[in-house]
Amino acid sequence: MGGFLLATLAFKGAIIIMVCLLSITLIASMILLQASRSDTIQKPAFTDIFSNNPAINYLSGARFFLFGSRDIWFTVALPVYLQAQAGWDHTAIGTTLALWVIFYGIVQATTPNITQQIPLYQARHRLLLWGAALGITTLLTACVVHWLPLSSALIIVGLFIFGGVFAINSSIHSYLIVAYAREDHASLDVGFYYMANAAGRLVGIILSGWIYQYYGLATCLIVSGAFVFATLIVSHLLPHEQRQKKQSG
Repeated sequence: MGGFLLATLAFKGAIIIMVCLLSITLIASMILLQASRSDTIQKPAFTDIFSNNPAINYLSGARFFLFGSRDIWFTVALPVYLQAQAGWDHTAIGTTLALWVIFYGIVQATTPNITQQIPLYQARHRLLLWGAALGITTLLTACVVHWLPLSSALIIVGLFIFGGVFAINSSIHSYLIVAYAREDHASLDVGFYYMANAAGRLVGIILSGWIYQYYGLATCLIVSGAFVFATLIVSHLLPHEQRQKKQSG
């Protein structure tokens, strides 16, 4: 949709359409959520948002770097590279990114079949294993971009492999946050975790534009690989075993 709007309405027209659609969503959300907000009995204090469970804090830190590693190359650098260096039109770029997201979703949905319903005590080990695979994939793709900059097909294949391995990592993360969350504060624990997710994406988007502008796509992928290995370091701090049912307090 974004690529089509950009090709037909240009940048300003596409932005106006997106603003209108988001405004409709905002207004509808404010109206539809008003009733549920009024039914809220107890509102948590701001400090309650932050978890006092080390496992959740470490997992949230790993999530920050994981999603930052994706957006460093995906959000700004890749589409600009495909347009400026490979000569793709907006529709082709938008279609490719849409297919990447669809592929990512399919892999994420089938992750339990790939990881064979791993028990909780093995999840940390699997997370480190798949994280290492993601880091290697990222750095190999960076080598392709550096040494074969005009091989768009190879670059896209590498990034689709990244998407598949990334989806598995993300699914294991999601499994762990549900397991680590306290029963009576699950929404706060999961909310803190996804707050770290959003922060990682924000940093990734900012770095994507800045790094690509000065150093190119290959450097974006190298920094992405560094973020992946930062994810591994933080994930290594996760407990070897964690009770699936956490009691409050």
